[in-house]
Amino acid sequence: VIPPLITGPSGVAGETSNQIYIKENSLYEFQFLANEEVTWTINGGDDSDDFSFDLDNKGILTFNPLPDFENPSDNDKNRIHELIIRATDGSNNFSDQLLSITITDIGEKEKETDNFYKLSYIDSQASFNETEFTPKHGDLVEDVFFSNLSKHLINLDQLENYSIGDTTLNLSLDLDSTSTNNSVKYAADIGPLLDGVSLDNSSLIYYSLVPNSLGETTKIIPFNYDPILNKGARFYDLDEDEVADLVQVKYIDGSNEDNDLIVNESTELNPTTVGSIDLKPIFGIHNSILQVQDPNNLNVKATINLRTEIISNADTVNQIGYLVLDEDEDQEISYPLLKNRGKIIMANLENSGLPDISDIYLTKDINLISGQKLLIFEIADDTLESLLKNHSSIDEFGSKFNFLEIKNLSNSTAEFGKNGNVVSISVSDELGNINNLISNEMNDDTIFDFSSLSGKDLKGKVSLTSESNEDSKIGFYVIQNSEGSVLDPVTGNLIKPGEAGYKEAALEKENIFTPFDILSTRDINAITQVISNYNGASEVIENNIYTSIPKRSKRDKDIQKFSEDDLIAPYAINSLGNTFFSFEEANEDGLNHFRNFGDGTFGLESSLYGGDKDFDDLILSFNLELA
Repeated sequence: VIPPLITGPSGVAGETSNQIYIKENSLYEFQFLANEEVTWTINGGDDSDDFSFDLDNKGILTFNPLPDFENPSDNDKNRIHELIIRATDGSNNFSDQLLSITITDIGEKEKETDNFYKLSYIDSQASFNETEFTPKHGDLVEDVFFSNLSKHLINLDQLENYSIGDTTLNLSLDLDSTSTNNSVKYAADIGPLLDGVSLDNSSLIYYSLVPNSLGETTKIIPFNYDPILNKGARFYDLDEDEVADLVQVKYIDGSNEDNDLIVNESTELNPTTVGSIDLKPIFGIHNSILQVQDPNNLNVKATINLRTEIISNADTVNQIGYLVLDEDEDQEISYPLLKNRGKIIMANLENSGLPDISDIYLTKDINLISGQKLLIFEIADDTLESLLKNHSSIDEFGSKFNFLEIKNLSNSTAEFGKNGNVVSISVSDELGNINNLISNEMNDDTIFDFSSLSGKDLKGKVSLTSESNEDSKIGFYVIQNSEGSVLDPVTGNLIKPGEAGYKEAALEKENIFTPFDILSTRDINAITQVISNYNGASEVIENNIYTSIPKRSKRDKDIQKFSEDDLIAPYAINSLGNTFFSFEEANEDGLNHFRNFGDGTFGLESSLYGGDKDFDDLILSFNLELA
């Protein structure tokens, strides 16, 4: 007597058990086959009532309830539905197959207007958790979901103090009209990917997993943020508890992490996960260039966070920038290389006549891949954008451009200088916080990026200080990308800085960013706390009117709880009615009137045609945290 052979949803004949995974929120039918004519029945199982076979006896099993991960309908509420499938032939010979169906979560929007998706998962401690996923410059092609690897990834390099997670994030994105340079990005709460990863290790590594046609992982590729390629993952500690809780990942259409390798406005992304390693990076000099790596783990491509600070100021407001080389690059520093890779870190404040800058954030974090090399340059009383626009070689820059020399070096700190500023760079064991996150789109232009914080409530403080008697006011408007494009509320088209109608569209109420209001050191409505000025005098308020407004004083305003997901830029209006934007092409004098002095901090030059170019006519600094 030979019982019938059952072929279930897995497609393997004769299996006595079958385990499959399905996504929530979809209707499902499963096809069962046999090697002879049989009658299909359900022969028990804890969750058999949730299923039924078709009346025509064609072996089609229907999942009757709509599976819902957040509200499980299985008997023991573990999101695993179990039943026994029986195939009986004409001689009453039968075979049984135990079917186990696990429900997995997909990202869902609570409101249609949300820019983020809620994802749920069960961690290794069997606890239910909710996370958030936010795409930017792209739309989901299908679903976004977490999945568990069928087997643990092997540590092929036999690294010590290393671990890697078994949970992957899966998605694909189409580029939308706001994308620049074929890029899309997303932000995700990192909790699921850290489940099972050792947090005792000092450094995190983001991985792209390369699967074969069977879905088996054949290779893992580090995908931390690379400043040379301007893509990859950056980790942030939003609640500052020394554990990463958010990852921001940037992809380029057609790059190695895009499966079709074609620039076609669609990124078919590999699954990703997170590993950790105990990395101990130190500074060294290679061909007169600073290099940072762990001498005991030379092949580990982990992110290293560097904190930069100007510790001695020049006479003029100069830009400080950096250029990165890979560890095997020893090429000549050329104009094209500087144009393609040069990035601005920050600018300095002048070394005299400063307003009160106590407690104002004047540091900037940058990321390198372990092993990369770093050059620091300074642009005196000009901008990198202007030099590149007006000249065709580095020699033509003249005395306005200098590579800074390494002055002092230890394992974890280095100082750079020449004739102007002295810049300190140190290896930081801290992850970036909210101020670093919202400032990572800054280069020549002043931009704040809240897009990765969608769905999260923020609060904080804004500090304002001024060297000038000029009564300028600063507001913020929503931009669609790092080029400063704004959405025309009438046509729905994007308008770039310098194009007709930019000013009018930028200042339309639909594009005004409201949580910070209009900010001015002279506006009583913007002041909630009075701070002593630089020489100890204090302001006096009588009947809600300032009787004295000392020059160079600093004022702080509390920012009440808000939740936003926009990319924003400042605009300023001086006392003569001139309006200045963060993008020089949008200004009537063609000049940039803003300088970035650190993460979350920038200054304004309020005079048409540049005035004294000290950019401290109004200095504004944010310090934000989770509400």
